[in-house]
Amino acid sequence: MILVIASNPFKSVDELAKKLALDFGAVYKQLEDDFLLKNAGFFEEQKTGNFVYSGVVIAGKMSGQCTKVYLRESEERILNRIAKDQKLAIEKAKEIFDSKIKSEKERLKRFFGIELYNQEMYDLIINIDKLNNKGIIDVIEKFVARRG
Repeated sequence: MILVIASNPFKSVDELAKKLALDFGAVYKQLEDDFLLKNAGFFEEQKTGNFVYSGVVIAGKMSGQCTKVYLRESEERILNRIAKDQKLAIEKAKEIFDSKIKSEKERLKRFFGIELYNQEMYDLIINIDKLNNKGIIDVIEKFVARRG
């Protein structure tokens, strides 16, 4: 089983990915973009095994027998989190959001040929606005179990 979890640039999915790896008896591997850029053969080598990965780049590049999950979050929720975490007004949080999304879109397209919000590449898309981590994990585990 190979599982890939991805979300927007403001949502870290590492904690969820680690928990899912534990639940599935898999190995969690966090790969940085620079590793992927330097190791072009990585995706061809990952055909079998029990792995959980995180990130849009891996979801965009991984093919074959794997399950790709995208955690979708509303812009309003993201802006509220940015404003709260950085103690900013919503307007300033929106500026940060817009700038980061623009640069992330450009970076993904330029280096990896991936569209940031191309949700066609995912097997499961979960709106996480009203879910906590346990709820997200439950949905993913049920989906993976049904896929066999």
